[in-house]
Amino acid sequence: MSNMTNPRFRAIVQLKAKPGQEQALLDLCLEVAPEIRRVDGLHGLEINRVVDDAARLVLYWWETPAHSENYVASPLYASFMPKLKSLVDEHNILMTENVSK
Repeated sequence: MSNMTNPRFRAIVQLKAKPGQEQALLDLCLEVAPEIRRVDGLHGLEINRVVDDAARLVLYWWETPAHSENYVASPLYASFMPKLKSLVDEHNILMTENVSK
């Protein structure tokens, strides 16, 4: 991972598994995590399960919006997207700015 250039930017992904696919979604995320962690511009990748909704996962953030966009356009992303789509009911990307001091 490269040095952080925009510490206030976050691209956060929320995934909600289809009923009965919770473990398969978690397994896929854990499987592809090592490759994603090597992508330029990734600031961090944590795979978090929502406490009161085991079907919902929250993942990573990027240094800049451009890094996030480049990743989504990459062959790596394309390589696991068909499998991901078969497992999720919801796939949301939140582009945020950290406003805390």
